[in-house]
Amino acid sequence: MTVSDYACTPEEAGELVEFLNAPADDLHPWAKKRAEGGHPLPYMVKYFELGNETYHGNHDMVPFRAMNASEYNTWVLGCTKAMRKADEKISVGVVLKHEDDDWNENVLKGTKDAADFVIYHAYSIGLWSESAAAFAVDRIMRGCLVGADQFEQNLKDISSMTVRLTGRKIPIAVTEYNTACVQEKPIPYRWTYGSAFYNADFFRVMLKTENNVLMGNYWQYINSYWGMLQSSSEAENNMLAGKDVRWKKMPAFYAFRLWGQHTGEKIVSTTIQSPKIDFEGYGNLRPASRDAITAFASMRNDGKTICLMVFNRHPANPMSVTISFKDMAISSARMWQMNSEHLTNMNYVRETAKETVSDASVPIAEGVISGLVLPKHSITALEIQ
Repeated sequence: MTVSDYACTPEEAGELVEFLNAPADDLHPWAKKRAEGGHPLPYMVKYFELGNETYHGNHDMVPFRAMNASEYNTWVLGCTKAMRKADEKISVGVVLKHEDDDWNENVLKGTKDAADFVIYHAYSIGLWSESAAAFAVDRIMRGCLVGADQFEQNLKDISSMTVRLTGRKIPIAVTEYNTACVQEKPIPYRWTYGSAFYNADFFRVMLKTENNVLMGNYWQYINSYWGMLQSSSEAENNMLAGKDVRWKKMPAFYAFRLWGQHTGEKIVSTTIQSPKIDFEGYGNLRPASRDAITAFASMRNDGKTICLMVFNRHPANPMSVTISFKDMAISSARMWQMNSEHLTNMNYVRETAKETVSDASVPIAEGVISGLVLPKHSITALEIQ
């Protein structure tokens, strides 16, 4: 839950926690108000985000105000004291900035004994101009294919910074992530298959334990600017009224559905040998040579089903892959796949980016999957036993 930085005092932050988490008795008047509203049991909210991109200022509030890092730290420390008085079991997070300046260093130094996690918003590409969008479509889409690697390095850099400045490795809450394609012409790139591919590949990055990610929140799920499900402005009201709603399923919906349906409960170590693809850089993505193939493996609780997500990040070529398993005899494999003919395809008019292969058998020879051809810029889920 986000605590409003410019509209909430430390005292009110404490009252919020009491309202949410305290028992509804005479010692907790705000919790009694919760019970009066129809919820006698505590909500037991654990994670609280102290502010949201606080460095931007209070946006459209009047009068405009922008805290510096020192002012933010004072507010954080006051809130933390009041909130933990109401519930000592909560975890609080502090806002970090994705640009390089002294905000992060000052905040980490000033809140090092209070912060349970740090908040990072990961927006790839960094496209804010309609004119630039028209002339750089190929580079933008190729950046979507490989951009997750740079943001993986950003996560590692943040972890290193927390250790250097606080003496401990503080978990990272990626409470917003997407492509920062803030434009409409020639098409809204945020809804393209290329953007969906980036977000699905970045999800792989966040799942890796060494990247120290506490949680991740795709921005956004329903409607609004980035929503992977789009409908009329009355959709939410119709849902609450129990009425049927017709949703346009944007490419990101199908990408995350693959993850949701084909991910196990236990991470399995994965080693990848891949050819490289070169990217000349664009926006906030630096020039780099990246792996054409990335993957993530997990094991279901049954102890015999491996779920493997494989990304062919090559913009033009199919890739033939061989998959072998250490200390595990396999006998069967099934495959699901998502793709689209063009990275710029969207599903706003008709579904052109979606699941293209469903529950197909994959040949196995002597315990190895060999010569499996992955189409260009495809996302593949395998379930192997």
